[in-house]
Amino acid sequence: MSADPDRILSRIVVTALTIFVVALLLLIAVLLREFWLQQRVAELSGSVQVNLEDLEKTTDAIQSELSDVRAAPDPAQEGEAWSDVARLLDDVDQQLETIEENLAEVVTVLEPEADLAAADQPSPQEPAVTQDRADQVFTIFTLLLGVASIAIAILLGMALSVEQGVTGEGRGLKTFQSHRPE
Repeated sequence: MSADPDRILSRIVVTALTIFVVALLLLIAVLLREFWLQQRVAELSGSVQVNLEDLEKTTDAIQSELSDVRAAPDPAQEGEAWSDVARLLDDVDQQLETIEENLAEVVTVLEPEADLAAADQPSPQEPAVTQDRADQVFTIFTLLLGVASIAIAILLGMALSVEQGVTGEGRGLKTFQSHRPE
């Protein structure tokens, strides 16, 4: 062997540690992205909830105005009530556009996940989507950890074979056997 065995061993150990650190960094990146997505969706969902509450209030106001239209004996009051209803309907239209924009942002944020959920389920439920996303994170974690473990095991096996080649073949086994109780 032309290279120094200690140098080869050092390179193998450094490579194993590098693989482990890269896998760990990839896992951290995936988890940070997942947390960011959850936070962004929560913010948008809160905004949608506020808009829905405003829409409910406007709907109540429209119902009140329609009651006034039915109860108004004077045509002037009826015309004024209809103009109020028309104004409130314009407000409803604007609120619905705002809700649609917020929902479009949620879909944009979750677009790859939404495509996966749509392919898996025709009508995805909120808890099922959350569970699927959690399963994806843990699957990625398991795959990264498994690949890193296999690579480290191979590299450490190579390091062991280099070490045994330096100290003489079978010395590690003889040392282990000499310490065994009879």
